[in-house]
Amino acid sequence: MRSLLCLLFLLLGLGTAVADTPGFVSPLQPLDTSSPRATLLSLRELGDQLDTAYAAYLEHPSLRLQRQVNDVLGRIDRLFDLSETAPVARQEIGVASFGMLKDILMRLPEIDPTLLPDDPNVTSARLPGTEIEIVRMESGPDRGKFLFSAETVERLPEFSARVMDLPVLHPAPYDSWRAEQVRFTGPLVPRQLHDLPEPFQTLVFGTPAWKVAATLVLFVAALALATLWATACLRAAERLAPTSAHALRLSIPIVLAALILGARSYALGQLNLSGRFHEITNAMSIAVAVIAAAWLARSLLTLLAELVVMTPAFAEDRLDSHLARLVGRVLGLLSAAAILVYGANALGVPVLGLVAGVGVSGLALALAAQSTIENLFGGVSIFADRPFRVGDFIIYDGGEGHVESIGPRSTRIRAADGMQITVPNAELAKMQVTNKTCRDATLFRHVISLDYGATEAQIAAFAARMLAEIARYPLDVDPEVPPRVRVVALRSYAIDVEIQADLLARSEDDFYRMQEELLLAAMALVNSSGLAFAHPVQTILTDAPAAIREAGISVGNPEITKG
Repeated sequence: MRSLLCLLFLLLGLGTAVADTPGFVSPLQPLDTSSPRATLLSLRELGDQLDTAYAAYLEHPSLRLQRQVNDVLGRIDRLFDLSETAPVARQEIGVASFGMLKDILMRLPEIDPTLLPDDPNVTSARLPGTEIEIVRMESGPDRGKFLFSAETVERLPEFSARVMDLPVLHPAPYDSWRAEQVRFTGPLVPRQLHDLPEPFQTLVFGTPAWKVAATLVLFVAALALATLWATACLRAAERLAPTSAHALRLSIPIVLAALILGARSYALGQLNLSGRFHEITNAMSIAVAVIAAAWLARSLLTLLAELVVMTPAFAEDRLDSHLARLVGRVLGLLSAAAILVYGANALGVPVLGLVAGVGVSGLALALAAQSTIENLFGGVSIFADRPFRVGDFIIYDGGEGHVESIGPRSTRIRAADGMQITVPNAELAKMQVTNKTCRDATLFRHVISLDYGATEAQIAAFAARMLAEIARYPLDVDPEVPPRVRVVALRSYAIDVEIQADLLARSEDDFYRMQEELLLAAMALVNSSGLAFAHPVQTILTDAPAAIREAGISVGNPEITKG
């Protein structure tokens, strides 16, 4: 404990010593933008800090000194109104605006800060002899602050071009800070690249050509590695179980995003891209990362749904399993859409514009996708009402078969002949569907015809033995309708005996097996009881007897007459 206290006091002492060092400015100290004068003084103060940090870096390039330069640059954009700039481009636009503004002020007579109002109630002020304007922000997170106006930011390239040929009136270690920004690189970039021939130093979209080439090589290598990883994962997934394969494929968007963001970090942080090429590279990198994040979110929620389905709670309920999968897909799509909208907003595509666009096109989309939406709600209706489950045998308008899957748009049914039938959910939800699997019992009902040679005692014995045979099977015994073997009709050539029972069959095939066994048992009992099956008898006269002919009766006449 004593050692920890000593260490704490030592750190506090070092912190106090650093804070007391002349010229030390805390990076957490807020910039004073309470008036036009305060904003100009803050600009000068940041300029002096940047000159000191940059000179130290040039003398001994290192990551630590580069970080000090970046810390100063990271505060500069707070002096400019960048509300109309895309979030991903604000840092670069702020740094570029500062560089151009610093170059302009180096070539103009020094401006006396006292000429600018120090009143927080004014709405705007211009630097004497210029069109550079500082305005008070009336809304947003910077409300009440005085910042260089958005119009000034937009026109700074024009102002800079006007004065760049003028001599530098305030000596500095460089003639143009903006030019130093463009040439600047981090310590992890070989210094020999700075001495490349002039063609390689030509600006392409505001960035030296050699930096553009290095960036392209960097991103092509990142995409190539991501492609190799994706190919290896897809091949390996073919040998794994579905859930394991899905989990392995999750690594593809993760690796893609990591490689692209790593390339972006090196390109922006070490190569130090600038100008329009910086904006393009930054935007494309973030776009790919956002797409990878949306891909990952959708795949992850689908995998979570599969893992939930594998739990014991879903093991015996296949409809709930399909419902969980459907929910996972829908949530995955919604999450991906939310990430894409967030990314689009960061890239400068206004969310309100996207929402308005969706609202305007919503009616047309709804009309175009009417059947799809109707099928989706039909699927939700099937999941909610549960008229059948996956694996059930159903009879519907147009056919029958086993339900194989229930998707968001359609239900797939396997017919008895092996054909797969796809029925839109909207149509299936409107049909009368008979679910044979959900019946609590299966009716066994057959009528056998016995010959009239049977006696009452033989029929009674047969009925008793048949009931005993039926009792060997699982039954749904209804007190009002018990299993029965009864004489139900006396026809001209046979005695009809009805055999009826409600069998508890687990499946269609199980019922057919029990039915076959009971029918064979009935045949055996008929034979062993001395009974015989009756058959219809038809007598055909091929030649009329002579006595009939002699009597003068005409055979085949509708009326029998005597001659």
